[in-house]
Amino acid sequence: MSHRTTWPFTLPLPSMRRSGLKTTLVTAAWAAARTRRTYLNAQFVRLKSRRGPKKAILAVAASILTAIYHMLRQEVSYRDLGPDFFETRSKTKVVARYLRKLRDLGCDVEVKHVA
Repeated sequence: MSHRTTWPFTLPLPSMRRSGLKTTLVTAAWAAARTRRTYLNAQFVRLKSRRGPKKAILAVAASILTAIYHMLRQEVSYRDLGPDFFETRSKTKVVARYLRKLRDLGCDVEVKHVA
């Protein structure tokens, strides 16, 4: 994470109570995580299994802050990456991960790619 996205989460508590930025971002992150078929929901679900819900929601809040920064800097509107962003960004890595899971379960699988 760059410094720009971590600063609201590392400020001392008294200044955080005055600004309310972290509270606002976390509240927005919970709402975004509950919205179905969005990038932020997919990110939350993906991270929740490994890190737990509280750390996953902070990661979603950091993603919202990053998106806001880029939207303001580039003067563009928000464009959702979609719920399947993590699955389609690298198909070979996804296939390798599923093959590894199947081998761990004791299955012998041969992969045949379809055009």
